[in-house]
Amino acid sequence: MFIIHSQIIRFFQKAITITTSSTESQCQLPSLPSTSMGLLITFGQLLFLQNMLTGLNVYMCYVYGFYATSQAHTLSFGFQQDPAWWHLDDVFVVADDENQQLLINGCFEMGNLTGWNYSDNGGCIAGWSIVENIVNNAHSGTYYYFAGCSGKPDYLSQTFVTTPGQLYVISFWLENAGGTPSLANITIS
Repeated sequence: MFIIHSQIIRFFQKAITITTSSTESQCQLPSLPSTSMGLLITFGQLLFLQNMLTGLNVYMCYVYGFYATSQAHTLSFGFQQDPAWWHLDDVFVVADDENQQLLINGCFEMGNLTGWNYSDNGGCIAGWSIVENIVNNAHSGTYYYFAGCSGKPDYLSQTFVTTPGQLYVISFWLENAGGTPSLANITIS
């Protein structure tokens, strides 16, 4: 299922392979957006979900376009799920005119958080937010990010190089195991 906000993006019907680092296996982006886009984001909040009670235990794809305003940008994910957890997988940032993945370990296939900055602000029990490889829990590949922090959100972020004025596409797959209170806050800065 694809969630398209404000009719931001139209999709090609074919899947493509995104080039990744040689140390991680290849992931597939289900569709690369065409260059015909509507409203775009320059920075700020991409997605804010709170106390979701629908679409549970199903990965959903979120896709956004943005124009770079500096030579580097940071993609950040904040999660809190007190009774359950979130699963994040297949995070991509690509230039609109290329299919080169700009993130390190965006699919978590290195089996760890290499390339990502993690922070829990002292509110997460060790082992509750990790990269896991439980059978059938990844959207694709073997590994995914398991966000199970309760009480306070934990954060995952990565900074990547951009060219000011260039159009970029951000996509990721997110699954909510349900319950309240819960929070997912995804930003670009």
